[in-house]
Amino acid sequence: MKKINVFFLSRFIIGAIFLVSGFEKIIQPRQNFLYVIQGYDMLPHGSLEYIAASIFPLLEFLTGVYLIAGLWTKISLFAVLACTGTFIIAVSQAIIRKLPIEDCGCFGDLIGVPLWMILVMDISIFCMTVILLRHLKKTSFFSLDYKIVTIN
Repeated sequence: MKKINVFFLSRFIIGAIFLVSGFEKIIQPRQNFLYVIQGYDMLPHGSLEYIAASIFPLLEFLTGVYLIAGLWTKISLFAVLACTGTFIIAVSQAIIRKLPIEDCGCFGDLIGVPLWMILVMDISIFCMTVILLRHLKKTSFFSLDYKIVTIN
């Protein structure tokens, strides 16, 4: 019986979470995610919120695709760290400030997740991503990066 590569599985799961989350926001009207961003009350109202609502879904989606494929794995993992770090700050400040947010808005209209649950998930993803970066060779198992490096 073959052993399951936990690093590959973790990379795939994180990639799937980012892919689904980004895709759900991309297929919805941009104003839906803009409204979510405005609910966290972190950015000055106006163009910065609109830019974030435009960029984050695409960044999440592409990061998910690249992680699943194992293409530019190291860069993709750093993108996960940046995104989840941002999410942790946004959700934490919303909890501390007791903002009236019932659903994090992380998965568009697909599912609603309470803030405390998404905070636990984001912290878990952040920690797992640090571990994946520390074991990049094992993380790159069954990846395009691995195929490209071993071919050359």
